Amino acid sequence: MKNKTTISSLLIAFLFFSFSAHAQKCISGDCKNGQGSAKYSDGGKYEGEWKNNMKEGQGTYTWADGAVYVGPFVHDSLNGHGISTSSTDTKYDGQFSANMKNGQGTETFSNGDTYVGEWKNNLKNGMGTFTWISGESYVGEWVDGKKTGHGTFNYSNGGIYVGEWKDNKKEGQGTQTAKNGDNYTAEYKDGKKGGQGTFTYANGDKYVGEYKDGKRNGQGTFTAANGEIKKGEWKDDEFVK
Repeated sequence: MKNKTTISSLLIAFLFFSFSAHAQKCISGDCKNGQGSAKYSDGGKYEGEWKNNMKEGQGTYTWADGAVYVGPFVHDSLNGHGISTSSTDTKYDGQFSANMKNGQGTETFSNGDTYVGEWKNNLKNGMGTFTWISGESYVGEWVDGKKTGHGTFNYSNGGIYVGEWKDNKKEGQGTQTAKNGDNYTAEYKDGKKGGQGTFTYANGDKYVGEYKDGKRNGQGTFTAANGEIKKGEWKDDEFVK
């Protein structure tokens, strides 16, 4: 489901780049300076304002596959606040410049997923919130369409992660808290617990030590709620010695 949303965004980006590269034929009105309609050799159609033989002002461009853009044009390019709808019913409502999503905008996918935030060159860049239809959400920084930087992920099961991300994975310092109160605070590597960390369990147990690949690996101390202590070497969550 999450891959489909990315594919839809890339498809829209391709359409925006491609519409101005095909020969046009004026079919009604004034396609030089005024209001007019034109068809393009690739099957696209534009209806709106013209200036000096270019799309200039408010207009509607419809691609051959049914994708539509409604909004302002400047020198034949999408520029300003507009609304685009892809052939797969992905809708973007926000800022454009140089034929691309640039600035603040909201993208709503046909499955109900939504992104509200900043864009640069058709990709999520800056601060933004992505909400999945499942109820999960990410609020934080994006770089080139991926969760990168500081952000908060809310899980549908009630858990929450607050910390650093890189390329859509937890990376660096962070804290993950489960709905039942279990809490892990420390380092993540490639999306998994790694390095030094502290895991405090809801029942009062506590582990302080090393992690690798999401499990207790290396030196660490486990202190049970009843006072029992295991201190030493761990491997794959098991106490060795």
